[in-house]
Amino acid sequence: MFRFIKPESSSSDSPRWGRLLALNILLGASLGWLLLHPLTMVIYSLEFKEDSVGAPDLGWKLFRSLLAFTPSMLVMSAIFAFIGGAAGFAFASFHRLLFIRERALGLFKNLSVGDLPSLIAAGESETVEFKRSVRWDAERRCVNRTLEQPATRALAGFLNHRGGSLVLGVADDGAIVGLEEDYATLKRPDRDGFEQFIVGLVKRRLGGDVCALIHVAFGRLEGKDVCRIVAEPSGRPVYCREGQTTTLYVRMGNSTQALDVREAIEFSARRWPSSE
Repeated sequence: MFRFIKPESSSSDSPRWGRLLALNILLGASLGWLLLHPLTMVIYSLEFKEDSVGAPDLGWKLFRSLLAFTPSMLVMSAIFAFIGGAAGFAFASFHRLLFIRERALGLFKNLSVGDLPSLIAAGESETVEFKRSVRWDAERRCVNRTLEQPATRALAGFLNHRGGSLVLGVADDGAIVGLEEDYATLKRPDRDGFEQFIVGLVKRRLGGDVCALIHVAFGRLEGKDVCRIVAEPSGRPVYCREGQTTTLYVRMGNSTQALDVREAIEFSARRWPSSE
């Protein structure tokens, strides 16, 4: 069975959430002032109008509604604007809660063990990549830290594109090789130790804030441990640190490509226009 790691709240949607919140508060305050207050004035006058002979005409109703915008009604207008703004805040908060829950359910579905065999059988794609190891070099029979680079590049590519899954313990041809040899190279040779290694690797090479966009699950296929790492799309460019250099990687088709400086600037302007 897969062990689902509960997703943390991502900070990547904070700017979007801030804009949505401000827009809803502004819209709610405007409706409270421009619609609810004048409508209340008309209803109040209809109920307590001394001359009740005949139905008030449209001109009278318009006159009563316009009284809501007079200086003497400034305090009342502020109260209705506050009520509308509070309603907008509540609506935006409810919308965000639904979004977070929907994303969590989607991640749980993505991390389930049921679809992993079919995912592996379909092969690598724009949203899926296999790596047999991030620690143990099967040819040299030793720990090889350069194996970390392809894995973190793939994650960076997914983060900078539409998201995706990096499946560890699976060869390029889809053969299940397992992670037991990787486990043996760690101080804590088990799933928890491997998860801690992955989190530290992401933090060191991609940035600490990116860890909230990475979700890890483990499963057992053909009697061997496999790790699936799901990367959410990032709200900012994620650069991969490699020694003294940082590079922007993007997922293109079934491969991860590095962008030069000009390409990175142009891609970032298109991919995250609001971040500038």
